[in-house]
Amino acid sequence: MIFKTKPSALLILLSLLISSCSIEEIDKEKEALFDNEKKWQAIDNGSYYFELSKLCFCSTESLEFSYHITPNKSLIYNRVIEQLVIENSEYQPQIETIDDLFEIAEKAQDEAYSVSIEYHPDYGVPTLIDIDWNQTYADDEIAYQISHIFPSADIACATYVAEGVNFQLVDSENQTSLNCQGEMRLQDGDWVEILNGNEGYCEQGLRGATERAGIYQVDVDVDGYQSPQVDDLHLMSDVCHVQQKEITIELIKE
Repeated sequence: MIFKTKPSALLILLSLLISSCSIEEIDKEKEALFDNEKKWQAIDNGSYYFELSKLCFCSTESLEFSYHITPNKSLIYNRVIEQLVIENSEYQPQIETIDDLFEIAEKAQDEAYSVSIEYHPDYGVPTLIDIDWNQTYADDEIAYQISHIFPSADIACATYVAEGVNFQLVDSENQTSLNCQGEMRLQDGDWVEILNGNEGYCEQGLRGATERAGIYQVDVDVDGYQSPQVDDLHLMSDVCHVQQKEITIELIKE
């Protein structure tokens, strides 16, 4: 004879309480995301800087970036491979703005097996989004770690003007300076700048790309010397200024 027992009222009540607590916890997490996104939107004017590390089991790529987001351009610097990448480049799938990160967090709350989110106390930006999309898979976990967040409104920039690069042209044999004899051509897409050593202030170097980040091709011309070319010169900017590079080019006599 088989005896069937009915679940006790206590067990049913306990089950309902656990379910209710889970729903309340989910609601609190969604409310926290909503409130922090509103906090960020009240600060964001379209220009900010932050650093992002993406940690996942799904890729072996170098995924540590410094981002400088402006209303009309996004400059992304891959800190591991030391390359600047521009929006709409081959790296486009890797680019996430802070708005994108809020969308990722919201999607994870709705669809992931588990998600843990930490927020910046002043800006509301997620500083950590730790996601396990599916309990049954071992390689779908991913974490977004955000640091060094600087909305432009909170930054007092120094008033100086910075050149992106300072070139030193030298003879490859005796290392004497050729700055004042040289002419250089910097090009980034349609943007072109000519640096002429005959125009003065050449003793300390040939300086250009003033307050302009980008990826440059550089041509050098000095009478009596071979004309080298520098490809893919990456210049990066922070929130305030372009970060200057010092580059020495040794020229070989013809």
